[in-house]
Amino acid sequence: MRHRWIGLWAGWFAAMLMCSSPAHAQTTNRDALEIFGGYSYLRDPGNALLAETANDDVYPLGWFAGAAHRIWRRVDLVGELGGQYESGVTFNEDATFSLHSFLGGGRSGFQWGPTSLFAQALTGVTYGRATAFGTTVSTTRLTLQGGAGFDYPITTRFGTRVQVDYRLMPPSGGSELTSQFRVAAGVFFR
Repeated sequence: MRHRWIGLWAGWFAAMLMCSSPAHAQTTNRDALEIFGGYSYLRDPGNALLAETANDDVYPLGWFAGAAHRIWRRVDLVGELGGQYESGVTFNEDATFSLHSFLGGGRSGFQWGPTSLFAQALTGVTYGRATAFGTTVSTTRLTLQGGAGFDYPITTRFGTRVQVDYRLMPPSGGSELTSQFRVAAGVFFR
């Protein structure tokens, strides 16, 4: 099942690249401030960030938002915020889980027709919180995030974005190494 989704995404991505035209690339303004945001889906396979989330490794409700500004040739300075949420019932008691990330770093990419392909490396912190049975536990961890994606313009200033990110949280204070996988889709405005 997972391989099927990867194949569909790869096919859609290849189709977008083949349909792109080089004339549109000259009309976009990459020196302006860029604001972006949208929906994100996160998978935390080890559940090592919060032990209380045992066997619940999917955060289906999420968002991301941020800004970027060109600082040199093809290099952008990026700031990104995000939230992921999950809730469920444990022994007739509601349980809620949330992750909030505060990240910054650099992004670089190139233009292929109207499509902009990019890779980015961000670092910051992720704050995790779980509440169940009247008890709340939380943790804050250093976060390293690498990712790649593409933007496809609808107009010269507005377009869509799809990105895939891998997060790594080094061990600290007795915690284990944590890795997470995130898929995000949204819009940008330049």
